[in-house]
Amino acid sequence: MARTPNPWGDPVRVRRKGDVFKIVYYPTGLVGDPATRKTYPGSWNTPEEAEEKAAVLRHHLEEHRARYAGGRKTELTLLGALDAYVGELERQVHTGVVPYGTMKTRRSHLSLYLRPTAEQEPQPAVRDLPGEMARQLVNGIADSRRKDGSLKKENTVSKAPSSLRAFGRWLVDHRYLAVDPFAFLDEHSEQRQKEKKLATRKRAVERAQLEVPEFDGDTEVGIGLEDVPILSVVSALGDAIYRRELGEGRGGRGGYPPLPVEVARQAARQPEFCTATGLRMCETLAVHTSRIRLDECAIRIDRQLDQSRHWVLVRHRP
Repeated sequence: MARTPNPWGDPVRVRRKGDVFKIVYYPTGLVGDPATRKTYPGSWNTPEEAEEKAAVLRHHLEEHRARYAGGRKTELTLLGALDAYVGELERQVHTGVVPYGTMKTRRSHLSLYLRPTAEQEPQPAVRDLPGEMARQLVNGIADSRRKDGSLKKENTVSKAPSSLRAFGRWLVDHRYLAVDPFAFLDEHSEQRQKEKKLATRKRAVERAQLEVPEFDGDTEVGIGLEDVPILSVVSALGDAIYRRELGEGRGGRGGYPPLPVEVARQAARQPEFCTATGLRMCETLAVHTSRIRLDECAIRIDRQLDQSRHWVLVRHRP
């Protein structure tokens, strides 16, 4: 039978991995399940170099453990767990695991809604969080106000529970708790999404009922050359589309993966094709090489894209 590890043992170890040395450690400073250990970023060529860095890390972990673990040695205060979680978020930013904006948002929410409770005397323990305390924290978010007494912005209040959920999952992952104390927020999140969809549909219906379409009739006023962009502008637009569809430039494609080079090049040539032929968007998307007569400089237009159906992205050139 394996011996139960001493929670106050050495939380840092230097291990050899191939030709280099790595550092593994317990993030809480308390020795427990080896599966909870983390690998410190970086590697060292000699054990002396690795041990020098491990000594600094060991000092911080032991200091943290002595401050927050209390006299029971197996229990962490809520404030200690909060500081440990925020510290791990900040380290993950440097290694690229967590975006800076995510870390900043979660740190701000936890500081506003969790830290005041964690700093109360006597300091509550992590084991006190499940149940009534967690629900009181969430209810306090809905009633939170600024220093001048005004209500906080809706987006700040609505996003705060996601930060508490992330902290609750972290507590479970690090074996501080057996269950997530903020798991009940999942039900609230689903309900809020349903309410948001219903409200959006209601506003859309009301707006559609209030709008009165205006028909000016045919003014028979044509488009002059002064209304047509010059070729350099059309070419610049095509270049911008090409770069955007490849995922280059600021903003990318709004989170969508880049298109293949050939597909992006085809999309970029569409403005020039529209300018040269005078075809409309849905007509150009339905053009096929079988309907183009280069020797006659003619294009047969007998169909157009049906906008009422789903568009299907093809990987070959028509």
